[in-house]
Amino acid sequence: METIVTMDLKAMSNALFVQFMSDVDAQVQRVTPDALKVKKCYAVFTDARTEMDGVYLSQKKDNDTAKSDAKDIWRDEMFRCFSGHINAALFSYDPKNREYARVLRNKLNAYGNLTTLGNVAESAKMEDLGRDLLTSPWKEAVEALGLADERDAMILANKEFVELSRTRIEKRKLVLVTMKSARENIGEAYRNLVTLINSQIMVQNLKDEESGGEEDRPGELSVLVDTPEDPYTDFVRSLNVLIKDYKTRVAQSGKRKKDDERPGEL
Repeated sequence: METIVTMDLKAMSNALFVQFMSDVDAQVQRVTPDALKVKKCYAVFTDARTEMDGVYLSQKKDNDTAKSDAKDIWRDEMFRCFSGHINAALFSYDPKNREYARVLRNKLNAYGNLTTLGNVAESAKMEDLGRDLLTSPWKEAVEALGLADERDAMILANKEFVELSRTRIEKRKLVLVTMKSARENIGEAYRNLVTLINSQIMVQNLKDEESGGEEDRPGELSVLVDTPEDPYTDFVRSLNVLIKDYKTRVAQSGKRKKDDERPGEL
């Protein structure tokens, strides 16, 4: 009777790992823990899987994404608003205002169109721009044109975006640490489950070797009887097919592939 082959759990992405454990669970339930004599091991496995699924779902549900997108759009609008008012002031009837507008226009031109940059670059440059606009001679120009509120709104919008981004990064780090722990827990539970099943199969194999096959006695007719498939054979064959499929998927996804498939090892 064959045993369960190896599977390199570390080679899987989180999504593939979660799906693999779900498929393993389905196979155990199909054959049943009672038939496989793994009730205690399976209870630990299901607890670990519940923990992992919860962490994985929380990782996928990033409720701050919409907020971050909205704040990014808002700071872009504030930048355009400030820039647009400067452009309008370039056509002021007052020569002094036109000069103030040229000073500010030159400053903005030096930074370029911030709204076309990536989030990190835009955050850094907008912070530098805001700092410059609070110093002379740009501070006086802003105040002379009555654009202090627009400038401050742009600075605040960028600050709020940066703070939210920092919070999201910290949350991601925490989730990654938690997910790693959850993967380790269910990985150990999976290995224990496989080890127990393989051990029982190996014991049965030894018993079969020692007892040998009884030959038909002379003068007696052999009777062909359809016997149901052994639960271990059923489970192992199905799981090995599953593992082979996941190894292919890991290889196709560019992850490293472990070729060693020695029975009974993980």
